[in-house]
Amino acid sequence: MKKLSITLMILNVLAFSQVKSLNIFEFSLIGVGAGLIYDQYFDSSLNSDNVYQNKVDVISRFEKSRQINLEKNYFDNLPIQQKLSVLETLNNN
Repeated sequence: MKKLSITLMILNVLAFSQVKSLNIFEFSLIGVGAGLIYDQYFDSSLNSDNVYQNKVDVISRFEKSRQINLEKNYFDNLPIQQKLSVLETLNNN
């Protein structure tokens, strides 16, 4: 962290051709801001999962759990009225 502040100060001094005075308050703001940016950039406590993708995954799992699976043997052995009833129920959902 100390190397970063020293590098930032040197860069600040060498980057501008015109001299501008900075008081202790402004230097402290630059130091605190650089520290916060450094901390957030190298923060490994957060995962990189997308919140939107997580929501889509939850919804798709819910939709898959609502699917009705009928075995072909069961459906073939039903009378025609019950087959039509099952098809109507599936089409309405």
